Amino acid sequence: MASNSTPPMIDPSIFEYLKTSGEEEIVVNDNIYKILAELNRHVSTSQGLLSRIHSTPSSKLPPLLKQIEDDGIKHEIESVGQLSKFASNYPYYKWSRAVQNERFSKVSFDLVLHLISVHFYEANTLRVPVNVKDRDAFHVTIEEYLLAMTDITEELSRLSMNSVTMGDIDLTLRISGFIKDLFAGFQLLNLKNDTLRRRVDGVKYHVKKVEDVIYDLSLRNLLPQSENKSALRAEVILATQHRTTTHHYHPPSLDRPMVLVDPVSTAMSSPPGKSTTPTTHATKDGGSGSSSSDAPKTTQPIRILATPQAQAVRHTHPVLLLSLFLVRFRALVADPVPTMSNSLPVLVAIQAAYAIACLPPAGSHGSAKPTRKPRPGEKKKSSGSDASGPNITVTTFVALIFSVVAAAALHGAFVLLGAPFLTHLPHTFLCALYLSLLALFPLFYARGLDGAAWLEVLGARAPLDEAFGGLVGACVGAWLGAVPIPLDWDREWQKWPVTILCGVFGGYALGKLIGGTVAFGRRFGLAE
Repeated sequence: MASNSTPPMIDPSIFEYLKTSGEEEIVVNDNIYKILAELNRHVSTSQGLLSRIHSTPSSKLPPLLKQIEDDGIKHEIESVGQLSKFASNYPYYKWSRAVQNERFSKVSFDLVLHLISVHFYEANTLRVPVNVKDRDAFHVTIEEYLLAMTDITEELSRLSMNSVTMGDIDLTLRISGFIKDLFAGFQLLNLKNDTLRRRVDGVKYHVKKVEDVIYDLSLRNLLPQSENKSALRAEVILATQHRTTTHHYHPPSLDRPMVLVDPVSTAMSSPPGKSTTPTTHATKDGGSGSSSSDAPKTTQPIRILATPQAQAVRHTHPVLLLSLFLVRFRALVADPVPTMSNSLPVLVAIQAAYAIACLPPAGSHGSAKPTRKPRPGEKKKSSGSDASGPNITVTTFVALIFSVVAAAALHGAFVLLGAPFLTHLPHTFLCALYLSLLALFPLFYARGLDGAAWLEVLGARAPLDEAFGGLVGACVGAWLGAVPIPLDWDREWQKWPVTILCGVFGGYALGKLIGGTVAFGRRFGLAE
């Protein structure tokens, strides 16, 4: 018989210890979460106030930054100090994400202060250890700081565009210099953290976005003179690389103003087929200039004008087109020819307004004639007598004429692809005219009669933009729109050319959206 004095196999005091430890852990977690909740509240306040920078001119930034410091940053530093004092005795992983968010708002604040030439405030220092390796204590890691820097590049790329809208080009240039230097520094790091490496790879897209803004400013000759001289030095280097060994080369002087030429929209100022690439003319002392005609010419994408009106019209344009089609769809199915004829003036007005508000007219850059010195006794002509820019009214009218002419060619293409030959002639021509006004009119308006550009467009080698993307989308949509016609569904809307127009409108809107955003600047068959 077993004795009742046999000791138990498990000591009951173990469970008492585990219960006590669990309760202590709950208390610690509750205290940490309270501090973190307070810290997150201050972080949200700081980031909310920081977002106002995108709509605040530089002259009005100091009061806003003072409010950010008083209402957000100082309270963040106090909360981080409390967290450091309490949490240094406990595992670090419980609060790392909150510290990263705080670093983002802190780095954002300090960076904005630096960009507007205000000194850092010493009170903003977190006063916590950094990258501690010898003990398990509260600290800020290098990875957290770098992640915060990658977050700020996205906000800076957005700020660069908004600062141009507010007329602060100097801030845009400083942002460009900083973000390029930051990306160059990231390239020197041998990163082992996969998350950090992916985030650093994403910085290059923000750099490209800022470079696009600077490029638009240079095309419009809005950069300061010092920036123009830097661009001219790049021109000298490029010309030096392509010079021949038969003549002496004299680089252009850095003291003369640089003439910026837009390679996209100089079509109307030159005859078809001739190159519009600018060349460096011979110097006064007889030296032969280096011509850039030897370099291969590539067509550049058409960029939307950097004005608030252009951005508004750009997004409203496809909505108006699709709304017009949907409103007139029932009438289109019932009687196609009168419906298309009556809607034609509305379509012309929408397309003309979009082109005038959003696209640079052909010949808008680089078409100014060089001024000559007046002869002795000759009266000096007034500046208004030599209009260097293109006439928007004439450009629009000429583009409309070419669109009508192109509609005849598209009519023949429709017939070759299976459209009725001897019947439905008004149906086919009006469908071709709609396709021409939607897809070809913006290209005629922006590219004019540039033969090299149109060869790339017709050969599907041109870079994608809103105009060329709309052409591709409209053609693909028209092709797909023909699919339901031969099917035996016996629907009224299967009549010619209702489904074709449906595909043209839908494909144009989709192609315009893709060409102006994710596929901008890309070419078919080429990896950008």
